[in-house]
Amino acid sequence: MVSSSPIVTKQQVDRQEWLVVLPDNKGVLPKRMELRPAHRKAVEPDERSGFFKVGGGILEDKLEEGEPLRIAGSFLIACAKSSDEVKERLQKDVHFEHGIWDWDKLQIYPVRDRSRLGSLSPSLMQHKVAAALFYF
Repeated sequence: MVSSSPIVTKQQVDRQEWLVVLPDNKGVLPKRMELRPAHRKAVEPDERSGFFKVGGGILEDKLEEGEPLRIAGSFLIACAKSSDEVKERLQKDVHFEHGIWDWDKLQIYPVRDRSRLGSLSPSLMQHKVAAALFYF
């Protein structure tokens, strides 16, 4: 029997992509905003290395002009051999260390990001990820 699916390579296994959804604990938005500069500085090396491909805040609701930004969690796509490797890295983040994320509600899924194949622009991929998160 011939499969129409592409054969998975070692490089793909070593750089498996993971969609991560991390809701915040209740009432942590002021602390989250206080930690924002430290969080951004700490993730820069992982962004440069490609460990984190895409990431950002999950919003309580759609953006409205003149309204404050209400972040309710984080989402990201990470590249790692295993979900445990992703979890280990996230546990070093200031959001984990300061109890921002509700770790009991962590969701992590193996995914395949087609944007790198040129079929989707990065901005369109981000919109598709955000739309997909809406349905979780």
